[in-house]
Amino acid sequence: KEMARGDSCCVVRNDDKVCITKWKDKKGVTLLSAALGISPEGKCKRWSKEEGKKVEIPQPACVKAYNTGMGGVDLTDRYVSYYRTKIRTKKWTIRVFAHFLDLATINSWIEYRSDCKRCHVARKDTLDLFEFKSRVAEALIRSCPKDQAHGEEVALESDEERKSAPPARKQRKVFPLPVNEVRFDMYGHFPAHQMRCRNTGRTGKSRIRCTKCVLFFCLQNRNCLRDFHT
Repeated sequence: KEMARGDSCCVVRNDDKVCITKWKDKKGVTLLSAALGISPEGKCKRWSKEEGKKVEIPQPACVKAYNTGMGGVDLTDRYVSYYRTKIRTKKWTIRVFAHFLDLATINSWIEYRSDCKRCHVARKDTLDLFEFKSRVAEALIRSCPKDQAHGEEVALESDEERKSAPPARKQRKVFPLPVNEVRFDMYGHFPAHQMRCRNTGRTGKSRIRCTKCVLFFCLQNRNCLRDFHT
């Protein structure tokens, strides 16, 4: 059935928690909502060529709510487009999951900036979107107990390539300090059986290593492993 301008229809899921609303403006508008549908129906003004003036037409509640907050929706879409998670796959479920993961990260970053502003954190000390997303990714990667790498390099070349390659100059490995979200999460930090202790103010060498942060700490006469993570 052809819909006239201002007409709307709605389909509700069996559990009454989600509805799809279609509204005919100049073109058809379809919205999916878990909060609003057609009711309470309002009014909006649109230009009528036949009458040569603006006339009132019915407008569903979900459309009115969307128009009220569409500035935030457009801003979120712009933020997502900056560092979108790109996955080459034909499965729409994975693409949808990646999109909602990006949305959750963006919303968290917006809330983080709001908290920084409320706590009077200097702008130079506030993480931008790229730094925030990188730290979230690092914290998630390091939080996985099944990951045996935990920051260590993974050799990709084959045995033949390693044998044929000229001996590389030995360089001292420098392991960066973990982000605070990983450092103070109190989970998975176990000593592993000589490098220099990485606790602040310590210069001695130790054979004890944190398997999660991949950093060495003194345990003789003091517990730098505990002090670093608390």
